[in-house]
Amino acid sequence: PWPWEGEERRLVAADLWLIERVAGGREAQRAQPLSVRGLPNHATPFFFDRIVEANVPVDIYGTITPRLDTGTIAVAIEVRSRWGNPGDKPGFAGPQRSVTSEVQLKAAEIVDVQLPAFDSDSGPFARRQFSLRIRARQLR
Repeated sequence: PWPWEGEERRLVAADLWLIERVAGGREAQRAQPLSVRGLPNHATPFFFDRIVEANVPVDIYGTITPRLDTGTIAVAIEVRSRWGNPGDKPGFAGPQRSVTSEVQLKAAEIVDVQLPAFDSDSGPFARRQFSLRIRARQLR
């Protein structure tokens, strides 16, 4: 991407929230807020705190790649999820999934990106529904 990383002076900030929805579509009280900063056209990693239920952990993390456009910011989002205990198997990280999405954001706009439901092998998370809420803005 142009300008090259060493010459890039623009900076984008993104506020992310991991939202859990409970029965009836209400938001759970334990939403996780997170803020990241990065260069336009470059993937910026994010990591939410691990969630543990009935001794089964789930990690939700990924990257956002903002692209500046006239009056908007296009944000490509890759969200990865990994659950379960890898145990003693070297190189085994447990069941995983990856989902990609792209959203167009106007100034001060907040958008929800629904994440697909976990697989039936995800134990206590099988019936849980999560979404990623995002707000992005150019800082300079």
